[in-house]
Amino acid sequence: MSPDRKPAGRASAIRVGCKEGVCVVSFPGKNLQKLEAEELLRATHQESGVTRLVLDLSDCEYISSEGLGATARCWKLCHEDGKGQMAVVLPSSPVSEVRNLFEIIGLSRMIGSAIQPTVNDAIAYIQKFS
Repeated sequence: MSPDRKPAGRASAIRVGCKEGVCVVSFPGKNLQKLEAEELLRATHQESGVTRLVLDLSDCEYISSEGLGATARCWKLCHEDGKGQMAVVLPSSPVSEVRNLFEIIGLSRMIGSAIQPTVNDAIAYIQKFS
C-alpha cells in the first residue's frame, strides 16, 4: 500500500512483505476485522495485482465476517485466471476460534491442502505450482 493511501495518523493494520517471490501478509494486531480486511484487499489485489499470496493467520485470535470474506475473495482472485496461488497459515491450536470458523463456513474444504502449518511451508507449497 502506498503511504499516501493510508488514513492520516494511523499505522498500517497489516504487515506485507515479500519472501522468495511470494507476498506474505500478516496481522500484527492479532485480528482480521473490517479495517484489516479492507487493507488486505487493497494492498494485495486492487492496487498491485498480487497473484502469489500467503495469508499468515498463525497469530490471529479473532476473524470477523469481513475478514473471512476478504480471505475468500483473495482466494478467488489468486485462482481466477489459473495464474496464481494462495496458501493460508492458521493458528496451530485445534481449539483456535479462527481455525474453527474456517471449518464451520467451509473455507477449510475450499482451500484444502493450501492450509499449511508455517509460512515457509506455505511458500514451498506455492512454489510447487510455479
